[in-house]
Amino acid sequence: MRLLVGLGNPGHKYERTRHNVGFRIAAEAARKLGIALDQERWDAVLGTGRARSEHLAVVLPQTFMNASGESVAKAARFWKTDPSAIVVAHDELDLPFGRIQVKVGGGAAGHNGLRSLHQHLGDGYLRVRFGIGKAPPLWEGADWVLAKFTPEEETQLGELVPQAAEAAVAALLEGPGAAMNKFNRRPAGADEAPERADDGSRGSPAAARGGTMRGIVQREGGKVIRVENWGKKKTAYEVKKHLRAVYLRFLYLGTTKMVAEFERNLRMTDDVLKYQSVKIGDDVDPATRQVEPDVKLPGDPEVPERAAREPEPFGGEDRGFSDRGRDLPDEAVAEPDTE
Repeated sequence: MRLLVGLGNPGHKYERTRHNVGFRIAAEAARKLGIALDQERWDAVLGTGRARSEHLAVVLPQTFMNASGESVAKAARFWKTDPSAIVVAHDELDLPFGRIQVKVGGGAAGHNGLRSLHQHLGDGYLRVRFGIGKAPPLWEGADWVLAKFTPEEETQLGELVPQAAEAAVAALLEGPGAAMNKFNRRPAGADEAPERADDGSRGSPAAARGGTMRGIVQREGGKVIRVENWGKKKTAYEVKKHLRAVYLRFLYLGTTKMVAEFERNLRMTDDVLKYQSVKIGDDVDPATRQVEPDVKLPGDPEVPERAAREPEPFGGEDRGFSDRGRDLPDEAVAEPDTE
């Protein structure tokens, strides 16, 4: 008996999370093989069938991720399946989103499901690694893998999950060599993009920071009203050896607790030089407060809209980026650029 295992966590709340993409790949592979997942044994949902004269089983452990190895080991012992005849589909932080890689053995790299499999089976099984990308700045790895895919990523998964399922089936029926040759080739143009200067433009680290903070607000149940990128400006004086910075203005609705979490994350990163929080209204329930992106909230300063507005000094006259009359030369720019 050959086994195809998908790793994930049971329960509706985890269905669309990054950590559960292994479940989705295995379920799609079962569909392609004509195997119904209609059995429950060994703390797993599973199905059995045949393809190319091979007896096959698709197994989705229901033990939660960190005990997956216990369930798979029970199935392997019952069918006397060697680890070399087991294929495991799982999420992979160390690969960019959507990258598929077939691999034999290797370390767990912090993946609790793989660590459990190593403990109960060793590391001789085959793996179909599906890239979910590294956690963004300020995100803990555990929070990132339990976060749901973005709508844009979900759209891409409609094509990527079937491809990963094909890789799993190929590894199961044709062996690792054939599967690697077919699926491990990096697509043309998929080389890593060169590092870009942080000028606040789309795709720059400053823009990524705005996206990360937006994710924090949404994760905590808040509502983002507006994110303004004012681009790179001179600071009034040197801050942490930097004379220029990208200014972001972030307007959002949330509770006092949410603001505290937002600021805590800002303090924990080195690429935010300074920040200032300004309360412009009482606590509101972000779930019921409806504000369109172009609506000015109470207390929002009356500043004419323009393409490149100069940022107001942070912290007033005696702190932050206040102007103390220093004439900073354009060429005195610290590298690397930060926000």
